Amino acid sequence: MSTLSMKVTCALRLELFESNVRDYAGSTAVNNAIGETLRSGTGEDFWWFNNGVTVVADAAQIVGKKIVVKDPQIVNVLRTSHEVYSYFQAGGQHRDRSLLVKIVVAPENGTARDRIIRATNSQTQLPAGALRATEPIQKDIDESLTHGGGYYYERRASYCSNPGFPVDQVVIEP
Repeated sequence: MSTLSMKVTCALRLELFESNVRDYAGSTAVNNAIGETLRSGTGEDFWWFNNGVTVVADAAQIVGKKIVVKDPQIVNVLRTSHEVYSYFQAGGQHRDRSLLVKIVVAPENGTARDRIIRATNSQTQLPAGALRATEPIQKDIDESLTHGGGYYYERRASYCSNPGFPVDQVVIEP
């Protein structure tokens, strides 16, 4: 992964987000978590916890060490942009941080641009307990059932049904 250096400006250019399907929702759990990753002094890099930026443009070209983009529209990451802006407005210090940026030059005709916008803004909502599936205890239960008695542990949705394990041998995570 190459590093892209960007100077943070003091203005949030809302016209770049015109193609966003959402607007900034203020203080929510997700937005607060984004802000916390910015304020965190750990060695963890910001892009590890962020899906990145998707820019749809009419044209893009590398010129020296810069990318020149014609008619860019940032089609996701409005929440992150607001949180980054707020962080610096509140006096946040610049640290070496990275953010994944994807530039897509979509054909002018057809529906490709709208489909890209829809796809990058279609995050699937997870039930509150969904992240428990990756906890060590859940993995231990899975391993114990599989190796200890020929049962399968459905700790993630469709984890056992997709490969077609016998229903009578599947234990479903409570």
